Amino acid sequence: MSKILIIGCTETTKVLVPALIKEKGIAEEICVASKRKEDADEYRNKYKNSPIRIVTAGVDVTNEEKTLLMMRIFGPTLIINLTPSHLNKTVMEIALKIGASYIDTKYYTDPTGTKCLIHEQFECSSQFYAKNLRCVTGCSFNPAAYVCLARTIINQNLLDTIESVDLIRIDSTKSDTGHTFPSVADLTKLHEDGRLIDNGELKTFEALKYKTTRTFPGMGKRTLYAFDNPVIDSFKNELPEIKNVRYFSSLKKQYLTLVNTLNKIGMLSTTPIAINGTKIAPVDYLEAVIPKAENNVSSSRGTLNIGILATGVKAGVTKSVLLYLTCDQTESYSEYGVSAVGLMSAITTLAGVILLIKNKWNNPGVFTPGDYEPGLLITRLKELGIDYKVVDAEPIEIEETEEENEE
Repeated sequence: MSKILIIGCTETTKVLVPALIKEKGIAEEICVASKRKEDADEYRNKYKNSPIRIVTAGVDVTNEEKTLLMMRIFGPTLIINLTPSHLNKTVMEIALKIGASYIDTKYYTDPTGTKCLIHEQFECSSQFYAKNLRCVTGCSFNPAAYVCLARTIINQNLLDTIESVDLIRIDSTKSDTGHTFPSVADLTKLHEDGRLIDNGELKTFEALKYKTTRTFPGMGKRTLYAFDNPVIDSFKNELPEIKNVRYFSSLKKQYLTLVNTLNKIGMLSTTPIAINGTKIAPVDYLEAVIPKAENNVSSSRGTLNIGILATGVKAGVTKSVLLYLTCDQTESYSEYGVSAVGLMSAITTLAGVILLIKNKWNNPGVFTPGDYEPGLLITRLKELGIDYKVVDAEPIEIEETEEENEE
């Protein structure tokens, strides 16, 4: 069993703590640490009668001296890093100094979250190897499960070869209050250029330029838009044999109107402006005042549908298959108090933690979940209640979005 340190109080924490308590032979002791110690203390109070001891700590990982002091007192054997992705390398370096294995949910990025710097994480591989420590990065559903599902298509002989992959996310959840708002990150994404892999080359396209309308199994007729997503980098680096990769997501109509308005009045700008002698970026102000999506979780209903549509060759004939899964919003909140999106990410992280502790992922060094045999993660997800269905499908045909005339 392991002494597990969880850094960060997020939706993933809400799922991990009770699940790790429930899993036999996994955790000897759990420490929940957060920049706001009172957030972490909620877990200690909630699970004070747990058979596994829960302790808490206040920690700012950018203060290395105090973070190392806290870690030396607790003595973790595994660190689960749930801090923002631009802090990944900071926590990795601390893990090396303390002698603990490490896992996170997103690839290392610059502070803006737009530039993927995973190569810098891999540069630490020899240090983890020398200390016989394991480090796994990117263990949320996106990108971990997406990549493993793509590998599964070949391993299970659904296709002999894959020529193209379309990654699909359809969010059908709605709030009973009628008031739902996208995150600032989502709003920003809507007006930024998208990316895709076309014949092996990474290409960009104008925001919201491409869309597709079609009927999906169990989801009905949907209009999806092509967007940029970090998973594009995952396929480019880990599955270069797949020459065409696109990411599609549903888009609520009111979001499109909202982002166009905010963009026109400059509220999505990252350039600081002076207001009464104080400089602030408009988007930072927006981040502070926009209603948080998690505030509507308890009143939301519907499903999150995630799929991967692959086209390739089977027995000499071109064929397309769709692997998809559905997560119910009501069930997610009822069991864990989180959104369907949060649950999907958290369960994938939990699966990775269990595989690390049970030495199924036992290579020292720095890896992604896609570096391991994909069936390990997919099987563990099934055991945790996340399974997928397979149906024959037709390739996605895209069209260019027509601009609406303005009065």
